[in-house]
Amino acid sequence: MNDPFLLASEILADRPWILWPGQPEAPLLRSVTRFGVLSPVDVEETEDGIVLLAGYRRLHAIGPHARIPVRFLPPTNPVQRAIYYVATNTGQAWDAWRLVRLARMAIRPEYSGLAAEALPLLDLHEKARPWIQALAWTALPEAWDERLLFNALGLECGTYLTRFDEADRLRLVPLFQNLCWGRNGSLALIEKLYECSRRNASGLAEVLVDLDTHRVLNSDLSPKDKINYILEMLRRLRHPVLHALRTEQETLFSEFCRETSWSVSRPDQFETNKTTFSVTVCSGQEVQEAAQTLFKAAVILDRDRPHPSQDAKVCRPKNL
Repeated sequence: MNDPFLLASEILADRPWILWPGQPEAPLLRSVTRFGVLSPVDVEETEDGIVLLAGYRRLHAIGPHARIPVRFLPPTNPVQRAIYYVATNTGQAWDAWRLVRLARMAIRPEYSGLAAEALPLLDLHEKARPWIQALAWTALPEAWDERLLFNALGLECGTYLTRFDEADRLRLVPLFQNLCWGRNGSLALIEKLYECSRRNASGLAEVLVDLDTHRVLNSDLSPKDKINYILEMLRRLRHPVLHALRTEQETLFSEFCRETSWSVSRPDQFETNKTTFSVTVCSGQEVQEAAQTLFKAAVILDRDRPHPSQDAKVCRPKNL
């Protein structure tokens, strides 16, 4: 039995269960131009008219004024339509954007039970971490979803983004427009910005001013240098005492090492007063020379300076 044909414009394709609409790709356009649509799109006749269930790209590839083969499916309900749509699109691997689109529908009362049936089709379940993160993301305005399309942000960022108000979230946007932080980098950046704004009892706007992000983003620096500069400034702002100690010690270390064969390091991020001195020697004479210069280490140890743990503002560095 031949499939019936309808004008593409007669089919309502803007239904909510069409979760992942997209423009037809070049190979599909070439195929449709040469051969037409070879397989029917799935539709259902409802009170609103004939609605599309599957075949969005084929429908848009042929254009609104062309006739397209259709297959009528039995009447059903919105939940089953969404499940059917997901089932017919399992050839596309899910990504963050697709998962959030599904989550936004699943939290609507009229789509109760959708997640339980649709997630197994994507090889997921309701306690899977990506699904939990997608549900958390739905607390953000829908306009943020498009940033998932280009991997500017990962689902992991949603938990921290929801803690900012919308005004502060908009202040974050320039940081991700032309810089590729990577998924882990974007999460670390947002996490540290949030912690800085909370720790200093200041808003994000003040933190961004302190970081001088506007000048950096509009400078002639390369994207990589911009990222490194912002991260370095953020480390200083987040741990000011630790940064001061590092700067002081690096200056002393550099002076000491420049005049001797010793190398010096602080192995525990200033959590104790331990300092490591090391030297490479090839003869007894070099051992004697190294021993003679070791007394200069007294300048570096500087035991009269208060231990940083006595300063309540010092926090143990995390992911530095």
